[in-house]
Amino acid sequence: MWLGYGLGALAGCLVFPFYLFSDADPKHGFIGPSLGGLAGVGLAGALTWDMKDDDTKKGAVYKPPFDLAVTPAPRLDPSLGGGILNNPGGAMLSGSGTF
Repeated sequence: MWLGYGLGALAGCLVFPFYLFSDADPKHGFIGPSLGGLAGVGLAGALTWDMKDDDTKKGAVYKPPFDLAVTPAPRLDPSLGGGILNNPGGAMLSGSGTF
């Protein structure tokens, strides 16, 4: 269905060259890719409504090639049990995995 949306939106972009030779606002041309994308999703959904996943992949857990973690920023009010003095580094973003 993603492929149907992409192809439909791409086909809808064919309206933009016509705006080169007119005085109309090109922003109105964005209706073409949006309707084309919706038509592509509808057509792809209609053509693939009965497709099923392979039985060997059912119940399998996907493990991404990397993990991403975000540690929240510390509380700024020391009366709430934390503060800048306890965690001077602020927020932390860490990633690990095999790239």
